[in-house]
Amino acid sequence: MRTTTTDLTQVIVMDAGSSGTRIHCYNFHWHKNNNVFIPKIDRDVIEQQTLRVEPGLSSLANLNDMKMSNTIETTITSLLTFAKQFVTTERLSQTPVLLKATAGMRLVNVRTASKIMNEVRQQLLESDFLFEADWASIIPGEDEAGLAWIAANYLNGTLDTVGTPTLGVIEMGGASSQISFSIGTDGTSKAMYQTLEKDHRFKFTDFYQREHYIYAMSYLGFGRDSAYARLDATLANRANTVANAQNEVATTTTLTNPCHLHSYSHKITLGSGPSVLVQGSGNYNQCLTLIKQVLFNATVTDQPPYIPGTVLDQGALSPIKNNHAVPMIATEVFYYVRENVQSPQIQQSLQHHLMDLSPTYTEMLGNLVCSSGSGENNQHQERDDTCFSIGFQSIFLNRIGALSSDSATKKMPTPKAIQNIGGVQVEWAIGAAVQYAVTYDPHSSSSFSTLSIETTSSYWSFSETIFFALAITFATLSFLVVLAKMVSSTHCLSNLGRHVFNLTGGHGARRRTQGRRNKNGDKFKNSDVKKRKQFTKYERVQTEEDNDDATSRIEIEMNNSSGGGSRTARGPVALKWKLSDDHIAT
Repeated sequence: MRTTTTDLTQVIVMDAGSSGTRIHCYNFHWHKNNNVFIPKIDRDVIEQQTLRVEPGLSSLANLNDMKMSNTIETTITSLLTFAKQFVTTERLSQTPVLLKATAGMRLVNVRTASKIMNEVRQQLLESDFLFEADWASIIPGEDEAGLAWIAANYLNGTLDTVGTPTLGVIEMGGASSQISFSIGTDGTSKAMYQTLEKDHRFKFTDFYQREHYIYAMSYLGFGRDSAYARLDATLANRANTVANAQNEVATTTTLTNPCHLHSYSHKITLGSGPSVLVQGSGNYNQCLTLIKQVLFNATVTDQPPYIPGTVLDQGALSPIKNNHAVPMIATEVFYYVRENVQSPQIQQSLQHHLMDLSPTYTEMLGNLVCSSGSGENNQHQERDDTCFSIGFQSIFLNRIGALSSDSATKKMPTPKAIQNIGGVQVEWAIGAAVQYAVTYDPHSSSSFSTLSIETTSSYWSFSETIFFALAITFATLSFLVVLAKMVSSTHCLSNLGRHVFNLTGGHGARRRTQGRRNKNGDKFKNSDVKKRKQFTKYERVQTEEDNDDATSRIEIEMNNSSGGGSRTARGPVALKWKLSDDHIAT
């Protein structure tokens, strides 16, 4: 049963991936469960309130500043214009917009990435939506993995109840792949969590204030697209190295890659060297061997920082070796590559096991896909990257410990490739929206968004802000009035005391005056005192700037009111203040 629209919370999330940026406008309605308010996502509108545009932000790295700025402005403007269709005008300033860039931007050099993100922040700051500068960022891999875990378990309903086993998530994108699963919520789990490297863990506090300690690991460079390109590039470099060693002079070197279909032929140019012609042979078993030798080999140069199952993967946990027998799901490219299989022969052979990632069905699928297109009468040739994808995913799952080789013990169920849970696609963007919503409960007066604790005042309305400013101004003026009265009272008391003193002992003051001596050692006369009092006015006549010590000196003239002469004196005056405005870049 849906609550009233007054309980609606909307969160805009932009997923800035390697090939494009996708915007989601999520609607949450608050429901009470065991005295706890839980945001329920409106599943019916998610698809229609989602839009994807190209190119991805990382592809802008090679553009000049002007073109980069214009492209970002066009991209962000079109996405926000789309989102405004689903947010009423009065709610715009209350609706947060979050932008999170993933692995594609993590591969861009720091200076260029910073320039791109600053342009993005500027566009969002100028929008009508609620936005803080740190809500647009390049998120680390462990956050991407952790947010995917939140999304899967939120959609599965495992966060709404106590005691229900959570899901583990294996996600493969274009530039990176992630694995995340819960270690637990008790003290023992917390102790294990704290032993992990910071880039191997993620913590989430749910609606019931339970802390979930999550193993969250991202393998940068092990997304399907990155690995696919790296395999050919490594083989091409090897081919050129061999040709140079043999003093072979040729404009083109040819190599065979069994991970490509038989019909595949593509020329690669590496730097200023000769081009390399890559031809496919379509052999699944040979493809597996080649992937292991090249992509999962720590001795190969120019490898990513972490390689699953090698010495470059120290400290990693796996569901099997750590006895975390949790059900696992595989999303994104795991699902897409199987959904895109077109051959009726393959679909019939696997029947209901096309999404099964067990070694038996994966090997069957790999052999059928890699051999497609090899016969003249084959009318259903698959996408070329499908052969590589099946083999690459199989090895990746084994290396991260997601597949049990001991079928007798059944330590954990075999992962299954899925796209949706409850009719909603599993995406880390939902996890980001839930993370925001769960930390901003409008039914609790003590809750604030932990995404940016120092910016909680941004939730004030315009009238509240004006009222606060007026209150501060009034308090300041009141303080100044009181201070002025105190000073005035002190001056009056001082005058009163002097008057009383003169009435009771003024002769003492005169005696002190009469007792003073002039510079010649003679006592002052009363006439001298009166004469000195005639010189009472100091008048500025000239100002000079001393550039050496930045000290101003002025000439002053002491005028004799009785028409006598004048004397000129010099002395330092207060330094002039210089007001500076330091520009702070955001």
